Amino acid sequence: MSQVNRQPCNSLQVYRATVAKIEESLDTANARRLTAIVLSSYEKGLRNIIKVIRDASDDTIGRCMRSKSRSAVLDNIREARDQLNLAIMQLEQRDEKGKNNQFFRNIRMCRGRLEDALRNW
Repeated sequence: MSQVNRQPCNSLQVYRATVAKIEESLDTANARRLTAIVLSSYEKGLRNIIKVIRDASDDTIGRCMRSKSRSAVLDNIREARDQLNLAIMQLEQRDEKGKNNQFFRNIRMCRGRLEDALRNW
């Protein structure tokens, strides 16, 4: 495969690595560090990844993703983004008191969806 042909796959792999880093951080970070600002940066990253996958050609998706289906990856990343938004809203509305069982449930659900996206990617 020529260097030109690998470029879209390399780019998508960078975005996959970003999803993996977000998932790892949500799994291993100290809960005190999961602030609205940090979570918002993750949410912004997921929105950007959604745009990139949506805009990728069918040929690129077919060559660069295991599932060959952008919808499986997109659905999981969208669900993760939505769960992250719920956690962010909770923090914004209740400050640190927002870190209750529902907050952590949203973070766990977000992580699970990111894991599913990575498996399909």
